[in-house]
Amino acid sequence: MKAVYQCDVIACAMFLTGQASNVIIAKFALSTGGVELSYATWFIGGVVPGVASLLVGAGPNALVLEGIVAILAVASIITVIQRFVYVYQTADGLENPPGAGTVQPPASARPVERAPLDTLAKGR
Repeated sequence: MKAVYQCDVIACAMFLTGQASNVIIAKFALSTGGVELSYATWFIGGVVPGVASLLVGAGPNALVLEGIVAILAVASIITVIQRFVYVYQTADGLENPPGAGTVQPPASARPVERAPLDTLAKGR
């Protein structure tokens, strides 16, 4: 019975409609981050750890799943670094973009000159 439950949990995590919480997370990702998780996207993201879990289980001391998580974490870090490098390289030439400084701010945005405050005046 324990094996059936463990396989059911893995199968539910692999499919978007496998359990109610998956759909809730997909809606949360869309509303919060603007990331649309379709059925195919969800399956592709869950098939590798799901199939590995079904084939070999957690392994001794859960080393197999920890290894998969470590590989995915390293891949995520590499992706983040690549994005930082891309943005840095793209924005490097935009220090003085065309048209910068030629538009005057509206009068409401310009600083207003005011008389200095008298620090000795009380209540005025």
